[in-house]
Amino acid sequence: MSRSEILSVLSANLNMSFTETDVIENIADWDSLSWLQLVVTIGDKFSKTLSFGELQSFKTIKDIVDFIVK
Repeated sequence: MSRSEILSVLSANLNMSFTETDVIENIADWDSLSWLQLVVTIGDKFSKTLSFGELQSFKTIKDIVDFIVK
């Protein structure tokens, strides 16, 4: 899956739009429920699990995409 396809899946599942360069704390609609939805989406759509430490390390959307790609 390409990076743009991953972004599309994330956007659709989180019901918001963003780019890889966006800083998560600066995304107006991002809240604690977004973090929970992110965990579910990564597990369901990409068959990946992540630790609390990995989740805390995400600062930008690019960090999330990089995690999914690896």
